[in-house]
Amino acid sequence: MTEANEERLGTTKNSVLHARNFIGEDGILKFQNGEKVLNDFDWVIERAQELEMIIEKHAPEGRNYTNAQHVEILQENKRLREALKYIANHQTVGEGYEYADQYANSFIAKARQALEGTE
Repeated sequence: MTEANEERLGTTKNSVLHARNFIGEDGILKFQNGEKVLNDFDWVIERAQELEMIIEKHAPEGRNYTNAQHVEILQENKRLREALKYIANHQTVGEGYEYADQYANSFIAKARQALEGTE
């Protein structure tokens, strides 16, 4: 995983559970970074699914990658899945910011759904 993607993953993991920082009480994104958080969260799910498919296709008989490349893919997938588990294991949020809490709860539900699809 590149350093930029590693940073993107860390920021996303911590941001999605704090939706009230970028979603106003009216449900409108407070600032442009909010859109980035939404896009990055979708990227985490898509990248994890993409890596799962690569790993499944990397059968011993028809290897597509060197051992070093395969280990890198496995490690990146593990970090992505850990981030999804971190999000999925949080309790649903509900402290008065209705729209922000809906976003946070939808992130939690999407993370759980993504993990169910890859296990």
